[in-house]
Amino acid sequence: MNLGVSGYTTLDMFMLYSSLFYALKPEIVVCVFFGNELVSQYLCDDILLNECNFYYHHLLEVESRINFNSSLPLISDFRNSENKVDYKIILESIALRLEQFCNSVIQNGGRFYPIITPMLHLKKIHTSDEIQGQLNALKLYPKYCFSHLDIIDELLQDFKKLVSIDVYDANEVISNYEGSAFLDWIHLNNNGCRIVGNYLYDIIK
Repeated sequence: MNLGVSGYTTLDMFMLYSSLFYALKPEIVVCVFFGNELVSQYLCDDILLNECNFYYHHLLEVESRINFNSSLPLISDFRNSENKVDYKIILESIALRLEQFCNSVIQNGGRFYPIITPMLHLKKIHTSDEIQGQLNALKLYPKYCFSHLDIIDELLQDFKKLVSIDVYDANEVISNYEGSAFLDWIHLNNNGCRIVGNYLYDIIK
């Protein structure tokens, strides 16, 4: 079952599994993560983040506000790219949620495969299509979506040192690919999906 939801973080995926799929006892659970968590950091509530390692994503509330024609202000309305971000807390929070997710799946009789999402900035050769896709994304997404990309490799290495469970980095199979694999900085095209799909298949096999 493809349960991917735009904007979901590891926290959202864990809650989805716990509430709707725990009783079904799936044998294999795949969690693709890391990109959305770094985008959501600018919208996190400082108290929840510092005291509970709880990172906040506003996407679903924004959609709900639109659907219900509401004028209710959200925390994202008061946050912007000038906020100082403590990446260490964010990385620790991702690791904690991922470990909780993994433990829950294993205790429920399943196997857990956390996959770090591939990112264009970690690809060594960018095609003209990928560059144009990134330029188009710059017009569509808020600036804070891209603020972490200059240090993404450093953040990824720091995360791997923090997390206590096995994680699989899909950038390992995308980074040396010379063809077009991305629609923008994080979303894959058909080629990228095929490459990562084969990578996942080999891991599970």
